[in-house]
Amino acid sequence: MANTSLFLDEIIENASKDLNFNDIWIAGFSQEAYMALYYGLQHNKKITHIQAIAGNFHNSMMPANLETKNIWLHCGKKDPHISEEKMFF
Repeated sequence: MANTSLFLDEIIENASKDLNFNDIWIAGFSQEAYMALYYGLQHNKKITHIQAIAGNFHNSMMPANLETKNIWLHCGKKDPHISEEKMFF
């Protein structure tokens, strides 16, 4: 994930030189949803919107301040592999 984060940082920095961004979105499905959450919450402060579809999420990834983030978690009604106490809705 470190190499992917560095690659995404480079893409965002290069695009920011030529374009004026108000919002930067990152999205992913399944394992990429985990990457989107990791990168958007922990790594890059420029990310303003995160969309995670059918991905897993760990409480340890949640930063103390979410004021600058909009997060959408999409999954089925109930995942038999995750207890309801650990689900975020």
